[in-house]
Amino acid sequence: FWKRSHSAFMRAWAWACFWLAFKATEPWYQKIATVYPVGSEQWVSGWIGMLDKMRVWTGPRITRTPAPQTYVVPILPFELTESIDKFKIQDDQHGIYAPIIAHMGTQSMKCPDYQLRDLIQNTGFWTGAFQNGTDGLTHWHAAHPVDFYDASKGTYPNDFGTAGVTINGQTVGGSFSTQSFNSLWSEMASRKSESGEPLGLVPDMAFGAPQNRAAMATVLNTQFFAPPVMGNLGTGVAASANAPFVGAMENPLKGWADVEVQADFATQPTAWYLLVTKWAVKPFSWLEREGIIITPRISPTDPSVFDTHTFLFGAERRGAPAWSLPFL
Repeated sequence: FWKRSHSAFMRAWAWACFWLAFKATEPWYQKIATVYPVGSEQWVSGWIGMLDKMRVWTGPRITRTPAPQTYVVPILPFELTESIDKFKIQDDQHGIYAPIIAHMGTQSMKCPDYQLRDLIQNTGFWTGAFQNGTDGLTHWHAAHPVDFYDASKGTYPNDFGTAGVTINGQTVGGSFSTQSFNSLWSEMASRKSESGEPLGLVPDMAFGAPQNRAAMATVLNTQFFAPPVMGNLGTGVAASANAPFVGAMENPLKGWADVEVQADFATQPTAWYLLVTKWAVKPFSWLEREGIIITPRISPTDPSVFDTHTFLFGAERRGAPAWSLPFL
């Protein structure tokens, strides 16, 4: 009877430690990724692109026949397993082992964060072919097609590097600054669809590493700010036409985008992302096949307990990070 009661107590203790930490952990992936429930071993996204706009009817009709495109992502299992000597945990008078199970709860909740970060940063498991996005090119690319079926409509970049990209003679993007933010926000907001009409994008989040927090907060949150240059305007010579930014002034960029920094991105301190998170879909995806399951193997009849007096605690979930539309 005592053995059965002790086993039940240990199981309840493990569940309490795990789930309290799990629920106390706040992930960030849902802020930038649409979560899709998945019911099979792979996720398939299909689309035909945006239809062209109506035209003035002169001559015969012009027939367009778009071919469906697909983007396939395999669903993967994830696991975390800890082993603890039964006698050590029974004799633990200082609470040394309880944090191990709690840490498992934290790491289980953070799993989508880490996997999505690795996809975005081209590290860990998500390198190689996983970097190919919805249009068949690598997601971060300098020349995404505006229209998959008509190359004459040109391309657009969503990878601007640390030096920026020259568009129409102007440098767009680059390391975070007033100028790089303003140029990139303006470029994204002016992007057009296959029909040639504006997409209506409103970039609303500057996302990056904690090393960028001060610069982002200064440019986007401060009430008063005198940027050295923004667009074609700067400090220049006082009273000149292009020199309105002399001394402190009301910040013209305040509120243009939310600032979101995450310690998980600290390994790439100069990288930052301007995102559209309030569109019909978010700029990234998390594919949820199966939520967290925790299995404590602590019964006296479990082989590991019976043979080697070892408790095993295993957590698992199934899912995958995925790209969304590159212009977001």
